[in-house]
Amino acid sequence: MAIISPQRREHINRWGIWRSLYEFLMMRLQRHCSLVFCVVITRPLRTSVPPLAENIGREYRFLSEPELIKFAKNQELQLNPSIAKAAFKKGDTCIGAINNGRLIAYLWRAYSPTKHTDDLWIDFGPEARYSYDSFTLPHYRGQRVLTTLSLSTDALDQRGRKKSIAFIETHNYSSLKNAKFSGNKIVGYAGYWHVFGKYYTYHSKGSKKEGFRFFARESITNT
Repeated sequence: MAIISPQRREHINRWGIWRSLYEFLMMRLQRHCSLVFCVVITRPLRTSVPPLAENIGREYRFLSEPELIKFAKNQELQLNPSIAKAAFKKGDTCIGAINNGRLIAYLWRAYSPTKHTDDLWIDFGPEARYSYDSFTLPHYRGQRVLTTLSLSTDALDQRGRKKSIAFIETHNYSSLKNAKFSGNKIVGYAGYWHVFGKYYTYHSKGSKKEGFRFFARESITNT
């Protein structure tokens, strides 16, 4: 019986033994201790659309509520219609990459405090637009579809905001690599621990400067 699974061996080969061990540890802490630790990233919003590589049959654009609900019938996309309707009602927008009529990737954008879990919310500074819940179908991963989607629609709905802000868990190396490729910079760290029905949150000086914070409407302890 193999001690190391093929998936874990592949992860070690790609990221190295120490990063792989850290990822293994953080996933177990999240699963068993409800502990999450992440980096906070920002980048300036583009004011013009960058040139795109020609890709016949593919388009990058905003999605309306009716068409997103229609796309949600594909369970592989992991879209919850009720959550999507609530997001649209709040004023959030969803952008999508459509390949020959099929939704292959999407990304949500928010301009006001946004729900992260049932009890935990995320807030950010008035100059920022928050990006969240991005997803790409497995077959199209590694093609930087989300990067192209995000940058190509940057200038379409800024609402006076000057920067994009988001968070990525510290062990999500693929997403961190793509974020750096897109021009994002790490400005701070944040995290939370949910224990005995109470949230304990952490925000570094850089995160606080950007106005980024996790908060709960119930009891919460900040550091």
